Amino acid sequence: MNAIRPPELIETERLHLRPLTAADAHEAFDALFGDPATTLDLPWPMHRSVDETRACIGRLAEGWRSGAFFSWGLFEKRDGRLIGTLEMHGRLPRVEIGLVTSFAPGRVRTRAWSEMLRRFIDWLIAQPGVYRIEAFCSVTGRAAPFMPKLGFVSEGVVRNYEARPNRGMSAGDSYLFAITRAPGPLGEAVATRDAQASARQAA
Repeated sequence: MNAIRPPELIETERLHLRPLTAADAHEAFDALFGDPATTLDLPWPMHRSVDETRACIGRLAEGWRSGAFFSWGLFEKRDGRLIGTLEMHGRLPRVEIGLVTSFAPGRVRTRAWSEMLRRFIDWLIAQPGVYRIEAFCSVTGRAAPFMPKLGFVSEGVVRNYEARPNRGMSAGDSYLFAITRAPGPLGEAVATRDAQASARQAA
């Protein structure tokens, strides 16, 4: 990343976002990284032990220290449960975000993350130097139908974009979604999100 340093702590009405710590390793393994349903379409192998998840959390912490990327755990306020992660990385003028939602047995299904993600996207696209937010979704995953509801526009399919090790695939296709804004006179940013939404409705 360059030029953007997001807040480590983010609060919404129903969610608390913060970087994962070593103390979260057991829950992160159970809810996310070691769960077959959650990791099925992710580009890295499902974790086999809590120690593997703990080491992963250490790498996420290094991202914060170096500024290379930023990751948060999504915790429900009502019971403190971990329900997902949000990651942000890229190089201006482009920023990529990724969301992992838990599908582990016994996890409370919630749509609180969509409220949080809308707020986060609105904040991010308004930051100086950010003109494009990208998100990639596996064509075999569950996320793609929700992306237009968050303001994203589909830009097509990227062939063989990343591995799908938990499906036994060395390469798999992904949908590319984006939210953009264009530079106006003298570099002033002119948001085009509403125009994109109008175009989608007219199509």
